Amino acid sequence: MSAVLLEAILRAPGAPWRALDRHVARWLAMHSGEPLVALAGLAAAAAEAAGSACVQLPALATLPVAGAGTPAWPDWPRWQAALIASDWVDAGSGDSARPLVLCAGDCYLRRNYDHETRLIAAIRARLRPSPGRVAEDRRSDLDALFGVSPAAPDEQRLAAAAALDSGLFVLTGGPGTGKTSTVLRLLLLWLRQRGADGRIALAAPTGKAAQHLGETLAQGLPPLRARLPALPWAPLLDAIAALRPQTLHALLGARPDRDAFSAGPDAPLAADLLVVDEASMVDLALMRRTLEALRPDADLVLLGDAGQLASVEAGSVLADLVAAADADGVPTVAAADHSSASGIAAATLTTGAAPLAGHVLRLRTVWRASGVLLDLAAAIRAGDAARVRELAADPAHARVLHAATLADTAALARALRAAIDPPHGTGLFDDLLQAASPMSALAALRGTRVLTALRSGAFGQRAINHLIDGLLRRRFGLDAEDPWYTGRPLLITTGERGLGLVNGDFGVVHAGADGLPRVWFESSGNPEPRALAPLALPAHETAYAMTVHKSQGSEFERVVLILPALPGRGLSRELLYTGATRARRQLELWAGGGVLEAALDTPMQRASRLAERLRAEVGGNAGR
Repeated sequence: MSAVLLEAILRAPGAPWRALDRHVARWLAMHSGEPLVALAGLAAAAAEAAGSACVQLPALATLPVAGAGTPAWPDWPRWQAALIASDWVDAGSGDSARPLVLCAGDCYLRRNYDHETRLIAAIRARLRPSPGRVAEDRRSDLDALFGVSPAAPDEQRLAAAAALDSGLFVLTGGPGTGKTSTVLRLLLLWLRQRGADGRIALAAPTGKAAQHLGETLAQGLPPLRARLPALPWAPLLDAIAALRPQTLHALLGARPDRDAFSAGPDAPLAADLLVVDEASMVDLALMRRTLEALRPDADLVLLGDAGQLASVEAGSVLADLVAAADADGVPTVAAADHSSASGIAAATLTTGAAPLAGHVLRLRTVWRASGVLLDLAAAIRAGDAARVRELAADPAHARVLHAATLADTAALARALRAAIDPPHGTGLFDDLLQAASPMSALAALRGTRVLTALRSGAFGQRAINHLIDGLLRRRFGLDAEDPWYTGRPLLITTGERGLGLVNGDFGVVHAGADGLPRVWFESSGNPEPRALAPLALPAHETAYAMTVHKSQGSEFERVVLILPALPGRGLSRELLYTGATRARRQLELWAGGGVLEAALDTPMQRASRLAERLRAEVGGNAGR
C-alpha cells in the first residue's frame, strides 16, 4: 500500500514537486525499498526548494498533498515508526552516512542538517562574553563618535560598544534606523582600539548590495571629517574610505566549477573584522561557510533587517539569530556606560541568561524625518491591513503614496500606459530615455524602478518589461528592432570577473564619443562611469522592472510595486515589506483586489530548528 501511496502522491495534480524532488523520492524508494522513507525525502526536498531547512512531518501528515481531492500523507505514528526503524534515516544514531535526519518530527536532507550543525558550532566557538564595563579610553572615543546624550539611551552607541568585543554581533533594524551609520562609527572605533593597520573586509550577498554599502559609507564620511579632530581620526577615516566592499562569493573565493570556496577552516580569510550587510539574504550554507572561513580571533558583524525577505536558498539565518536572542536586551556593557545607558529600564539590560545575550541588538529609533512611507513600513511589518489601506487611501499622501487596483492584465496594460504616455501620464522613465549623458542616464536609473512579486507570468518581471519596452518605443518613436537604443536599462544576470561585472549590476545604453552605442556602468571608487561594447556583455536582460528579490540591497527614489491580480504562491508580508522599503520618496502599490490583504496575512514560514538549537546548544545543553 505504501508504494501505491508514493506513486499517487508523486502524481498528485497540482502538487508543487520539481523534477529533482521526484528524483530524490524515486532514488530513495529504489535503493532503500522503503516508500515511507521516500515520501520523507520528497517532502524534505520540496521544503528545501521553498526555502526551509527541514520539513515538519507531523503537521504535514494532517494535510492533503495539494488540496481537496488529492491523496493524504501517511498518518504520523505509522510514518514516524517506519522512519525511526530505517537504516536510511538518522533518528539519533549519529550515523552521518544516512541521507535523511529526523529530529523531533522535523526531517532534513543530510546536507542541510550538517550545515545547521556546523553553523551552530561555529557560532558557539565565536561568542565571547560581554565585558562588564566600558574602558575609560573607549568611553571617550564613544563620546567623540556619538556625543553624550544623558537624557535618552543611544542604541547606536550601545551597539558599537557591544560589538567591539563580542566575536559575533548582529545589528538589525528597519528603514531609517541608522544601521549603516552605526557601522561606520563602529569601524572607526574598532580601528581606534585595534590600530589603523587592522584588516577590515566589507561584504554583501550581491554585487548591488555591496555597491550600496560602499556608497552609504562614503556618504557618511564627510560629515564625520568635518566634526572630528584630525588627530587621531583623519587616518582612520582615510582607511575606511579605501575599503572596497565585495560580494561574499568573491571574498570567499567561490569556485563554481567545484561547488567550493578557496577560503575555509584550513585557509582562513586574512580579515580581522568582517562586516556583512544585507545579511537577511545569506542562506544557511553560505553563512556556515562564512563563519568557518574566519580566524577564531576575528570579529564578525552581521547587518540587516530581519523583517525583509530571507535568502533565495534554504534558511532564514538572520531572523533565526534574532529569534534566538529571545529579547531585545541591551548588552551588559551598557550598564557601566552611564552616558548611554541612562534612561534604559533595568528589565531591558541583559543578564547573560539568553544564549546570544549581548550579541544581538535591534535599532528601533527612526532617524529619518517621519513620513508616510515609514508609517507604511511599520504597518506592513505589523500585518495591519486596515492601517495600510488607510495610509494608501488618504488624499493628503497622494504625492508620496498611491494605490491602484488591477483586476486583470488589461488593467495592468492600461495602468502602465497611463504612467508612461502624456498628457496625463507621470512620464515614467522619461528621465532615463531623455538623458543627455551616460552620467545623467545612470542617475535616472537610480531614480525609478518597477518591482514585481513574480518573475514569470502575466504579472511577472519578463512580461512587464516587454510591455514597458513596447510603450516606450512607441512613445519615443524608437526602432522596434533596435536592442541598443539610448536609455535601455540592463541587469547583468551572469557575472564576468574579467570585465569586473557581477550578477545584479545595472547598466544603461548610451552613445559613446564615436556615436556608437555603449553600455555604461558605475565604477566603484571612480566618479566616471565605464563603457563596454554591447557584444562584450555577459548574460543580461532589460531592467525597467525587476523582482523584489533582485531589488534587495538597492533603493530608488520612486518605486512602482506590482503584485498579481489574484492571491497566490510567492506572496508574503516580507515580500511586500521588502518591496515597499525600496522606495525613498514615492511608492505606488498596484495589486488585485484583496491581494494586499492576502500578502499581509501571510508571514513567511520557513521551517528551521536553528533558533531552537542555538538556544539549547549555545547555552551548553547540546542535544537533538
